Amino acid sequence: MTSTRRLLHAADLHLDSPLLGLSAYENAPAEDIRGATRRAFEAMVDLAIEEQVIAVLLAGDLFDGEWRDYSSGMFFVKGLRRLREADIPVFLLRGNHDAESHITRTLELPSNTRELSTARPESVHREDLGISVHGQGFAQRRVMENLAAAYPEAAGGMFNIGMLHTALDGAYGHDPYAPCTVSDLAGLGYQYWALGHVHSHKVVEREPHIVFPGNLQGRSVRETGPKGCVIVEITDTTVSSVRPVALDVVRWTRVKVPISGCRDRHDVCDRVGAALRNASEEAGERLMACRVELEADAATQSLAWRERDALDAEIRSLSGDFDQVWVEKVRPVTAEREVLAASLGSATGEALHAAATELMNDPARLREVLTDAGLTTGVLQVFRDGEVDLHDPGLGRRLLGEALDELLAHLHPTRTDGTDQRKAGL
Repeated sequence: MTSTRRLLHAADLHLDSPLLGLSAYENAPAEDIRGATRRAFEAMVDLAIEEQVIAVLLAGDLFDGEWRDYSSGMFFVKGLRRLREADIPVFLLRGNHDAESHITRTLELPSNTRELSTARPESVHREDLGISVHGQGFAQRRVMENLAAAYPEAAGGMFNIGMLHTALDGAYGHDPYAPCTVSDLAGLGYQYWALGHVHSHKVVEREPHIVFPGNLQGRSVRETGPKGCVIVEITDTTVSSVRPVALDVVRWTRVKVPISGCRDRHDVCDRVGAALRNASEEAGERLMACRVELEADAATQSLAWRERDALDAEIRSLSGDFDQVWVEKVRPVTAEREVLAASLGSATGEALHAAATELMNDPARLREVLTDAGLTTGVLQVFRDGEVDLHDPGLGRRLLGEALDELLAHLHPTRTDGTDQRKAGL
């Protein structure tokens, strides 16, 4: 007789992530956003109970770092106790953000919860559930060895689950901790790999299933789109489906608005208003945190940059007409720099473009310039909690590129009504 059961797999909860950068935004719904990780976790617990899962798998980075006080741990334990009352066991391990060496405050976990060892791979066999769970957490923040290489082979007659916090053999924007390959994992004979660390949902492989659920709740515009967990349906010892479930209570999104043909900022605001109306309708009961990107061509580039402050204020004010929408930032997105530089009609733009391009293609020289300007330390600290990854090697290139875009736009001989001054005879 076949038996169908369900598991809940989540990772990267980052409970009580501080999000200090929100104070820089006027009228930001700071409390709603700061409380979002907790509310998403509560929704996850509700889902586990509703789906009557046989186990919950939490694959690391449950916390964002050291607890500021015990309230973070107390909140987490309260959720685990709710799962205990529903007779749902929990298996968890530590990742780089909540590594054993990094979290000094602790609370005793409920009897339904098993934290896997950080010293060596550990296996837990639950014959009553027909599952064997194998995994190892992080003892230190920087784990550069292949932990999976020491995992045991699959237990016979059981549904084998491997848990690991890893970026596999590399993922953009994520540190390469606990590096391993798909072949390393597949060779152990497990039926399902519950991974964490990468903040976007992805089914990496289906034979066996190797899955990143993504993070539970997006925390900045770098983490856009639906966030949540996956429900894994298993029949006997086979995965029959992996279903992503959105649990985020605040959804970050980029609202792209083409402004080609706009003559003034009122035209721009009309287009943005229509886009925000769509975002509001998509939001449902959740808050939509929007980055508005004004996609300008060469003719509207100057309008987008010269009127940037006024557009920012008007669009933020406009967003008040829509429920559940907050505009985080308004940013022009530029036309091709070569086109804009050439349209200046002199050597000025082309020279600026050539100099900046040369610098962007020389990482060592670019870093030297940024260091001399003091931009590699103090100034960039304001981004530590927001959209910018300070370890991203492309950061300097993007900052320089944006500066060049704005400078070229200010030099471009276009009036705020969108007409070219040279063509107008001015």
